[in-house]
Amino acid sequence: MIKKGFIAGIVTVGIVLALAAFTEKWSYLYFVSGTMGAVSLVLALAYLIDSIVLGSTGTFFSSKKTRKVS
Repeated sequence: MIKKGFIAGIVTVGIVLALAAFTEKWSYLYFVSGTMGAVSLVLALAYLIDSIVLGSTGTFFSSKKTRKVS
């Protein structure tokens, strides 16, 4: 099954391509792809730090009501 984030990314790229084609300002592609890349890096670092801090006891983003914080 395709993830929601993947579909949202494809829709965003389609909208930006259409906007760039109609306005003939292709620099929008650089701005949007750079912003999406920066957001993805920040989220990846958050998950990495989360897994390092909590290890296998759970994550900050899990739905468990109780968890061990070391």
